Amino acid sequence: MAKKPRQIDLQFPTGGLDRRLAYQNQPPYTTPDCSNVRPFDTLEGRERGGSRPGISKSFATQFGSGNAIQALSSVSIADDDGTIRDVLLVISNGIISYTNAAGTFVNPSIETILISSTVNNGYFETLGAGGADVFGTWTETAGSGAIAYSQIYRVTGAYSCKLTYSTGEAQIDQAVTVTAGAECTLTF
Repeated sequence: MAKKPRQIDLQFPTGGLDRRLAYQNQPPYTTPDCSNVRPFDTLEGRERGGSRPGISKSFATQFGSGNAIQALSSVSIADDDGTIRDVLLVISNGIISYTNAAGTFVNPSIETILISSTVNNGYFETLGAGGADVFGTWTETAGSGAIAYSQIYRVTGAYSCKLTYSTGEAQIDQAVTVTAGAECTLTF
C-alpha cells in the first residue's frame, strides 16, 4: 500500500544567501544557493519571496558587430549651439559611437582628430621634465593615482602613457582646436 504524502511547510529564505556553512548548519531563513530572487515585494512592500524583475537594455545598439568594447567613457561635448552636455562614448572594433541629444547612439562623421598632426605628442614619445611633468605637452592631474610612462604597452614608438587608479582618478588632457565642419579622424 502506498504511503500517504507528507506535507512539508517551507519557509522562504528571507535572510538571503549564506555560503559560509554546510547545508545542515544554515542560519535561520538563509539559503546556500539562490539566483535572481528577492525577499520583498516591491509593489506592495510585503515580505514574500519572488523573482527579481527583468532588466532591459539602455540602448538597442550592438557595438562593433559584437566585438569587445575597447573604451567606454562619459565625456562632455559642445553641441553646434554651444550647449555643453555629457554623453556616453563607446569605442568598439575601432568604431566610435556616442549618445546624441535624443539619447540614441550615432557614429560621428565630423569632429574626429588626426592624432599625428593635431594632438601634440599624441603617441607619448616626448617625455617631460620629470616629477609631475611626465609628458610636457599634456595637462596632467594625478589626483590620488599615478601618471607614468610605460615601455610595455604602446601603439607605436618606445613609450605609452600609464594611468594608475588609486582612490581617485588620474587623467591627462589636451585642448585640441578643430575647424567647424571639417572632417578629421580619431585614432587610438
